[in-house]
Amino acid sequence: NGTRMGGVLKFSPDGKLIVITTHLGHVFLLDAFNGQEIFSLRLPASQRNTDGGSAPGVVDVTFTPDSQNILVGCGDGRIHVFQCSNGHLICRLEGPHGMSCRALAFNPKFMMLASACKVTAFWLPAFEQLQI
Repeated sequence: NGTRMGGVLKFSPDGKLIVITTHLGHVFLLDAFNGQEIFSLRLPASQRNTDGGSAPGVVDVTFTPDSQNILVGCGDGRIHVFQCSNGHLICRLEGPHGMSCRALAFNPKFMMLASACKVTAFWLPAFEQLQI
């Protein structure tokens, strides 16, 4: 039926964690050495998809360079940022993606996140907004 049934599996940059996603919107974070689940969550399927259908809840995922957070690109174009230690939602990034956020990649040298669907967005941290 043309539905993407796969998910995503990625190791953290430090090699200690594995994140696995499913086409149904599930995200599992596992210890890479013993397979123990650290947390799991489910993001709902998108209701806002420009091609007329319902997009998958999770499309791509990546780790921050320090392996402390995961960034989850969703079918509604948003990017959700979760702490790896406990699954706490840190923030949601709203950007130019009117449809599924199909790809996420982090450039550790410049602390830049890139996300893409039909357009590409570059995200830089706003250090002046941080409370230190």
